[in-house]
Amino acid sequence: MKTRNKANIIGISLIISVLLLAACIDNSRYPKVVETLYIHNETDTTIYVEYGFLKQMNGYGRGVKDSVPKSMQTWFQFDDSLVTNLWMSEQDFNKYVSQLKIYKLVKGDSIFVAPRYYNAKSVWDCKFYGGYESDFKENQNDLTIHPEMFNK
Repeated sequence: MKTRNKANIIGISLIISVLLLAACIDNSRYPKVVETLYIHNETDTTIYVEYGFLKQMNGYGRGVKDSVPKSMQTWFQFDDSLVTNLWMSEQDFNKYVSQLKIYKLVKGDSIFVAPRYYNAKSVWDCKFYGGYESDFKENQNDLTIHPEMFNK
């Protein structure tokens, strides 16, 4: 009887030890996947991008509008607080990019890019970067703005 009780106590102690160790495992091995937007300007004029919910990666800090000269590009990352899991869902991506405003100025008037050209993940050229051992993982979403995308 004593041997059986001793075996039960040892078994329960082992189970509790394993559970405590499992609870302390560091989950930093699985960092969030960064969502980055790259917007290329292939028009003959400067375009403007209003974003507000993104952080600009040019070192000048957070803003709500950026200008992109012709034949240039700009890039933004979604704020980490907008990515609630390890990566952003397509539904959340669509919700945020549909808030973008992309336009050019013609004689003081704003001419906007039609939203169908940027408001869904399916219209962005998407690439994943980062392997199994890499600490940095990124979903790179590219969009090229052409003159025919603007509302007439």
